[in-house]
Amino acid sequence: MSLPVKDVYRFDEFVLDSSKRTFARHGKPVSVSPKAFEVLTYLVSHSGQVVTKDELLKAVWPDSFVEEGNLAQHISWLRKALGDRANDIVTVPGRGYQFTALVRKEAPAELVPETRLGDTLVHGVRERTHVVIEESSPLPLAEKTARASTRAWPYTLVVVGLAALATWTVWKWLRPAPPAEFQKIVVADFINATGDPAFDRTLKRALEIDLAQSPFLDVMSEAEAVSTLQLMSRKGDVAVAANVAMELCVRSNRQVFLTGSITSVGSAYLLMLGATDCNSGKELVSAKTQVGAKEKVLGALDVVADRIRRGVSIPRQSRGL
Repeated sequence: MSLPVKDVYRFDEFVLDSSKRTFARHGKPVSVSPKAFEVLTYLVSHSGQVVTKDELLKAVWPDSFVEEGNLAQHISWLRKALGDRANDIVTVPGRGYQFTALVRKEAPAELVPETRLGDTLVHGVRERTHVVIEESSPLPLAEKTARASTRAWPYTLVVVGLAALATWTVWKWLRPAPPAEFQKIVVADFINATGDPAFDRTLKRALEIDLAQSPFLDVMSEAEAVSTLQLMSRKGDVAVAANVAMELCVRSNRQVFLTGSITSVGSAYLLMLGATDCNSGKELVSAKTQVGAKEKVLGALDVVADRIRRGVSIPRQSRGL
């Protein structure tokens, strides 16, 4: 499938013009590379659909061989360009990506600056009023003027109302989104109840990589964890269980700590993740999923990690703060 052309897409506070190859937020240009722009255009034009990696590669690089890692890098750049809207691009493990924002498509010729809506309507009403006056029967000038004013009055009310509506619409469209909370996170070691040592360090590291895709999450590095543990008079290689993760979180002035577990359920595996506020001990969000084979565990981790990432980086107003 080829890339869409000559369409304008609006989503959130962004405008993407595929014909002019421009991308803007609140009317200000957003810098993305040419290929990243094409990847975004394809995802936006297929909003709500799961676009496979192979489909994206063929659409954006039709005559070249490109590795999936290159595509993943472009997705990462796009998420950074989207800022607090990075979660609009969702990774669908084992399949590809999905653009989840509500998108409105317009043809370039249909675009009329909203701020001029009132002027356009006023012009139309004035022309109509002028015709009505000319077609009326001969009357004294004072009475003619009075009747014209009476007939024009309802139209004036309509114009004023529509102009006010247009102003409100522009204000609402351009109003900045509520800022997202920048969360500093500590990740505890996974509880591995499968008996398979392959999961001991792999899952924690994979989770840290997944969380780092959000520009509003700061995951504590291993070096910082070791340094903080030593300040706590603990060995740097101590297991970071839930209680240790909570203490690390408080000592380093972070907000959230994450715990995870993997359990064998017959031949299947059950993955569970939870995010907890360090100071109150209140659970903020949790997620779980079950897969039927070991090789599918990392893909399943992507799914639950995405739910956690969304839950701890939502806008302030959504939490009533």
